[in-house]
Amino acid sequence: MTSLKSLSIATLLSLAPAFAFAQAPAPVAPSAPGVPAPAKVRGNKIDTNKDGLVSRAEAQASGRKHLVENFDKIDANKDGQLSRDEIKTFRAANPRQGRFQKADVNKDGGLTKAEMEAAGMKRAAANFDKIDANKDGKVTKEEMKAFRAANKAARVPKQG
Repeated sequence: MTSLKSLSIATLLSLAPAFAFAQAPAPVAPSAPGVPAPAKVRGNKIDTNKDGLVSRAEAQASGRKHLVENFDKIDANKDGQLSRDEIKTFRAANPRQGRFQKADVNKDGGLTKAEMEAAGMKRAAANFDKIDANKDGKVTKEEMKAFRAANKAARVPKQG
């Protein structure tokens, strides 16, 4: 019995370095001297290999036409990968205009649930009743903005 216990302890101790090694963080490639490393893309479904960057292949596989068409414009440092900073900078300089207007088929300045569904705005359609603050059966841009702001505020963890 003692030898079995000793063997078990020895086995566990011999595996300890392997567990410690498996939990070590991956090394980060250094950036050029004086240039901060780009922020990594986190929690992004497009980044399938979870390296913190979006490659051209990952962009193409995502099926996001806008990302594929603008990949070279977004890739500011021309390294063939998109960082979070590059994506944020591009979005700030090139806001996607017109989705609301395209979905507003009858051009009344508001979207019905049917218009949202037809335009492929699945999440907005699913939350239609929550977004339509005045319950008039249509959602305005202002109601969409207010809903997004409220949800963003609810997701931000309070500090302190």
